Amino acid sequence: GEGTALSSLGIAYGSLGKAQRAIEYCEQALAIRHDIGDLNGVATDSFNMALLYVQQGEAARALPLAQEAARIWAQSGHTQYTQKAQQLVAHLQTQQALKAFQSADSVLAMQRAVKQFPLMIEADFLALIKQLIESKLPPERKPSFEKRFAALRQIAARRK
Repeated sequence: GEGTALSSLGIAYGSLGKAQRAIEYCEQALAIRHDIGDLNGVATDSFNMALLYVQQGEAARALPLAQEAARIWAQSGHTQYTQKAQQLVAHLQTQQALKAFQSADSVLAMQRAVKQFPLMIEADFLALIKQLIESKLPPERKPSFEKRFAALRQIAARRK
């Protein structure tokens, strides 16, 4: 139907590197799929749009679309697709939490960031931050990251 055709056009434009045009077609396809109750199509188009937003560096716009795809696919028993969408959700949440960590310039700001992104006090996230500090940061940035990391560890210790 029309939703499938629009979705296919979106995928084609995406493969040509024309993400904005691809998103426009996917949005139209998504609206049609919502209207006709095609949940699998909604999940597919939501996931594809999330990937397009990731390409454009718009994680905040991609996240709710990936979450919607994961929810629909989980409800309909599509395990493989659910896993792909959940991986994308986890990646996007981690990206956003890292940005929040980098911009938190006080303990209070870090507390707000943790409230918004609870995964920041999970062991895996703390290990990621430690690894970034130890291996990936230029020496001039290490002191500010170490200060932020100390605040984050302090908050994590209080919550346990």
